Amino acid sequence: MSRRTSRDAERRTDKARDHRSLERPARRGPRVFDPDRPPDLRRRRRAEVADTIAMRADWLAPEDRPLVLAIYRDGTSAADLAALVESATGTPIDARVIRRRVRRAIRRLLDPKNLFIARSAESWSSTRRRIATEVYLRGRSRGHTAALLGLSLYSVRKHTEAIDALFDGLMLATEPKEAS
Repeated sequence: MSRRTSRDAERRTDKARDHRSLERPARRGPRVFDPDRPPDLRRRRRAEVADTIAMRADWLAPEDRPLVLAIYRDGTSAADLAALVESATGTPIDARVIRRRVRRAIRRLLDPKNLFIARSAESWSSTRRRIATEVYLRGRSRGHTAALLGLSLYSVRKHTEAIDALFDGLMLATEPKEAS
């Protein structure tokens, strides 16, 4: 290691040490439950979101569902899941890959458009319903969905455009009107 590189590394560790000491004061004694203190609303919100995610996990693709449930319902870490997947399949997998897949799945589960699709897809044709499930809820590409369902890419694109238009119309209809 060159002299310059080692000096830069020393500076970075010194800066990190300085920042850590300024961030939080040392804790004095154990934290005691105080019934008069209001509950932490952030924790309740996290629990509500986790419950919502666990309820909507049925919308996900079969390969993503167990990952999301293990993390949000069972509290398993991504590193533990990666080790479990590696021991089961024999293929090494990085915890970052698990986190990325779960993050994308969660983004789909909490998307208002997907809630709209889950609630109103029963009134659609079977083709549109299957396309909506694969593209929006399971996160598949239009091309993959076309191949999977035996449809043309044009048909899948037209159905997704129609779904987008239905959702946009609903959002415009439910927007609060400005008082003039």
